[in-house]
Amino acid sequence: MFFLIKLYFIIYLHVFVHELSHYISAQIINIRVERIKIGNRLGQISIGKWDISLIYGGGYVEVYQEDIVNKSRRKIVFFFLAGMIGNLIVILMGEIVLNPLYRFLNFIIGVCFIVMNSIPFYKESDTNNIIKVLTAKK
Repeated sequence: MFFLIKLYFIIYLHVFVHELSHYISAQIINIRVERIKIGNRLGQISIGKWDISLIYGGGYVEVYQEDIVNKSRRKIVFFFLAGMIGNLIVILMGEIVLNPLYRFLNFIIGVCFIVMNSIPFYKESDTNNIIKVLTAKK
């Protein structure tokens, strides 16, 4: 049982840091954030712009579209890559603080998050959004 709780925590940490990285990058490049959602609606707690549930259900950062339109392509790519960079940071931190079993699981989960966001197989993937930005006419 304790194993499953730790495994869940690792997965949740990757989701949280991924979305937090998008949020921080938005602050750096002056994109206003409307909402940050982590988890699903069941058991959701709202704190300011944050909607957080401890029940896993993915996450996303909702930004004001007019702010994205006015940014350079480089800044928008940075915004979308930030989540995957956050997952990489969690992997590297896990290498320092976790025991070998959880280090391995953290690595696998982190790589899965990065791969899932690198392949534009669904419309919400970070890479799909990057492709939209790079192929859009300005």
